Amino acid sequence: MTYNILHFITLKNIAYLAIFNIVKKFSPCLYKPKIRLKLFILTTSLTFNEVYKAMDSGKQMVFAASNVRQIRDQLRKSQSTDLVLDDASEEGSLEYGNEYGGILGKPKPPADTAPTVFPNKRRIAKGKCIKQENSQSPPTSAVSPTFLTDSIPKETPLNDLQANPIVQTELEDFDNDEIEPLAPPLVQCTKPCPTIQKIVGKPIEVQTARDLRRLLLKSSSVCWSAEWVEQDIAFNEEPKLLYGIVQRKGGPCGALAAIQAWLLYYLLFSEMSGDSMRSERLRNPVLIKKSLIKAILHMIWSAGEGRTGSVCIKGRTPHIPSTVNLPHDSITEKLNIHTCKNINELESYIEQHIDSFIAEGGVLLIIYSVILSRSIRTVKRDMDEVDKCLIASHNYCSQELVNLLLTGRACSNTFNDNKSLDDLILKGIDQRQIIGMLSLFDHYRSVEVGSYLKTPKSPIWLICSESHYSVLFSTNKALVNDWKAERFFDLFYYDGLSNQLNEIRLTIITTEKNYVPPEKEGEELVPPLELCIRTKWKDARVEWNDSTPIL
Repeated sequence: MTYNILHFITLKNIAYLAIFNIVKKFSPCLYKPKIRLKLFILTTSLTFNEVYKAMDSGKQMVFAASNVRQIRDQLRKSQSTDLVLDDASEEGSLEYGNEYGGILGKPKPPADTAPTVFPNKRRIAKGKCIKQENSQSPPTSAVSPTFLTDSIPKETPLNDLQANPIVQTELEDFDNDEIEPLAPPLVQCTKPCPTIQKIVGKPIEVQTARDLRRLLLKSSSVCWSAEWVEQDIAFNEEPKLLYGIVQRKGGPCGALAAIQAWLLYYLLFSEMSGDSMRSERLRNPVLIKKSLIKAILHMIWSAGEGRTGSVCIKGRTPHIPSTVNLPHDSITEKLNIHTCKNINELESYIEQHIDSFIAEGGVLLIIYSVILSRSIRTVKRDMDEVDKCLIASHNYCSQELVNLLLTGRACSNTFNDNKSLDDLILKGIDQRQIIGMLSLFDHYRSVEVGSYLKTPKSPIWLICSESHYSVLFSTNKALVNDWKAERFFDLFYYDGLSNQLNEIRLTIITTEKNYVPPEKEGEELVPPLELCIRTKWKDARVEWNDSTPIL
């Protein structure tokens, strides 16, 4: 077993190169497990320009752990200051050459020389190059361990520095059963890679937590139910339904349907999906995850009217105490809130924390993020009644919450524009939307759904049927732009709560003039989904193909 260590070294004694070449040839059979091998390259009288040339050459040396003792013994005889092999050094330590005691000991450096901690040390193990972050940065008084220090002239001899820094590379311990061929890294870095720090966000304040609870649950003393706290964003495992989000229990269907609709929009009709067949995109896990990120981004950014976006991430510990008026619910009190003014920064932040949205409570994190992006005060002004809460009875989503996730505004109605009723202004949908909606209440004339939602910009509709939300969509975008496409077409239906195992494909026929819908013939058992479809395509025939009609 061999381990390749990318390093840069000059040896005063050419004889040592012969030893290394021999080791390189016979190292597969000389490997001895459970020995820690560290390579320290001490600086010599090279100038920085010469070091750069050595770095660019990218030499590779191979060592066998069983030959450490042999090589070290010969080095001890010669008292070379160029190379030190040590199997007992502490991880992250800094050592000094003969100027401070030689290779046989580990004396303390002078008082004015601070040990340097490598901030971006790279470990090579099992073919993977893993960056280890170290919160401790090099002291300003210490010499940087890299050869990229801007404060030192390139022509300065390295041995003129106050302390001779050491380039350190480490191999981890491995047991015999852990030995695997070491594949070269995809990119061999000769420079330390920049550390990407995750921004945690600002801890939630007591007043913000109270206002969120009052807006959503009517009172700050009310906690979220298990249906909401335990709801994650998990996808269906059936091969033809990989795009479908699974609903655990009743309650969050309105929010889940809105998230599902935006996911389908970016999965089917955005430039991100490329030129692949739309049916193939629905089964591509990589595109599905990217579409989920875009869906969350869209809802947050549109709620902030394209100017700002706030992202709520669940922390590990509560930031506020639990009281009678504000008891803990395992999510609200742990929120960290980060606000972005740039959509690219916002997308990057969501992508970094996408696992938080996928985990339990992820749907609540999205709702909190959308509300804070729009601001609690603005959400209240969007509604007809300022004191109305966004979670209705039985823990269902109100129409205001669904509209907030679909349109970015928490308006209370689904008709076009606003309507005046005496001195009251009823607020509706202000323009044609990207995602539409069809409602069973529209069939019964108790609710009006306007053309801004019935004829959206993309063929995706939320279906509101008997206090439950699901999604209806087509893969043909011409369906909402060309009336000829509406003569004969297919629609796909997905319900995350129904434990759906098969794809439901409906064929809609609108050209049969003599067709009389079942409800007009007095039949009682008509699938509610058909009634919703006919609120847009009047008297259309709905064929369920190989699926059983949902009653």
